[in-house]
Amino acid sequence: MYNGKKAVIKISWTPTDRLPECAVYEALHAANIPNVPEVHEHGFIKGDFLGYRMEFIVLADCGDPISVYFAQSCTEKRPAFYAAQLAQHTKSIANTLVHAYKAGILHRDVSVGNITVSGNRVYMIDWGYAKFLPWACIDEIATKWNFDKNEVLLNETQHNSMTGTPIFMSIQTLLGSNMRDITHDFESLFLVA
Repeated sequence: MYNGKKAVIKISWTPTDRLPECAVYEALHAANIPNVPEVHEHGFIKGDFLGYRMEFIVLADCGDPISVYFAQSCTEKRPAFYAAQLAQHTKSIANTLVHAYKAGILHRDVSVGNITVSGNRVYMIDWGYAKFLPWACIDEIATKWNFDKNEVLLNETQHNSMTGTPIFMSIQTLLGSNMRDITHDFESLFLVA
């Protein structure tokens, strides 16, 4: 619970040369990207330990992973309703990915565990592997976190190739393509659906 509301805490190790995940959420919220959870609090537990930092982020509860939600829901034996709901949720997440891409943010880890459902609302979570693209407006965010924008873009390119969850990666990515774009996130979304 956080201020009387259900919340989730995520703790992760991040390379010190990359912006923290909460910086990505700041950029997403600044660009009004839909279906992104609210961030209650964030910070660092450990600064620099062998090139990594331990960070935490407290998010509003976003429900269950989409696979768990539909596994539980389908026991009610209303396949037409849930097929329509899956189509709607998939369309909503595709919309989120497009808006994020236009704002210069590529998710790169679209997977069954990173799409959640709470009630009738779907969320795209876990933006820890997200990449800032050259047209992203991150000057203010990079400055806030003591990073140079060009350094951020260079570091994100270096982490590009095998970022994500292998079972949901695009075929091109699995074959070693160094380029990642919105089509790869869409292929991952197709695999989730």
